[in-house]
Amino acid sequence: MDKHRKLIKKTIYLMWFFIAKKLKDFFTYDYRIINSYNERIDYINNFYNNKFREIILNSLLEYNKSINCGIKTIENIKLLKNKDTYIVIAGQQPTIFTGAIFSIYKIITILNLSSYLSNKLNLNIIPVFWNASDDSDLLEIKNIKIFENQLENISIDIPEYL
Repeated sequence: MDKHRKLIKKTIYLMWFFIAKKLKDFFTYDYRIINSYNERIDYINNFYNNKFREIILNSLLEYNKSINCGIKTIENIKLLKNKDTYIVIAGQQPTIFTGAIFSIYKIITILNLSSYLSNKLNLNIIPVFWNASDDSDLLEIKNIKIFENQLENISIDIPEYL
């Protein structure tokens, strides 16, 4: 990779972390501040209808048992009965370039974040990850955007599927 591309990648990375003040109006909470998580929990406690806990719990148990998930998954799902249990959720659409590695990175991130928040907030924080493959359609995924000197759109047309 040439120096120019490395600089662009580094710049995007730094922009995300260091211009967060300029982006704050687009987000309700600041993930870098632990009190933001307390604010979100207060919001959930004040406005969330807890009747949904039982529905979600039963649906997740039924599905996960049907695919023979691990014991820890069942234990985490059962924790959802408790009003002091919250989730960290992430999902990822399968992509053409990053393959599984980006999904694995996101899974590891929410595992670490849920553990950190559980310890820091003294609450049950459950990691939830879903493969967002049901969120794609051919019109959406038939295009790839590549940045070289400018953003270029490449369309993949397979007539028998479109």
